[in-house]
Amino acid sequence: MQYDIDLVSKEFRINIQDLFHLYRTYINLVQDNFSQIDTLIINSDWNMVEKLIHKIKGMSGNLRILDVYEETKIINDLIVQNDYEKLYEKFQTLKATFSEARKGIIKAFKDKGLETVEKEFLQTSLN
Repeated sequence: MQYDIDLVSKEFRINIQDLFHLYRTYINLVQDNFSQIDTLIINSDWNMVEKLIHKIKGMSGNLRILDVYEETKIINDLIVQNDYEKLYEKFQTLKATFSEARKGIIKAFKDKGLETVEKEFLQTSLN
């Protein structure tokens, strides 16, 4: 998927360097939320899972990371429908989608000439 960082930069009225810091913060927050969600799913704390998924959905939508946004919508719908059997599988799909999105975001910023972007994003890598 392509990530239109120019569009987001214009919408937020910030330069690419500041936008880069927003995306880096987003990646850190999503990774932290993923760790929490793993535990919450094991403990069947669906209310907290829903809150964290909703948070990721909002951030992803605002930053136009639409593939991640769409996956979070699916998970949110499963929670609302109390369909917890499919939730773990869909959460794994979300994590894979996010991993690919992260690569695409790195490429988008590298294409804009931010040479340190990969090094900085690698410091926030998925474990």
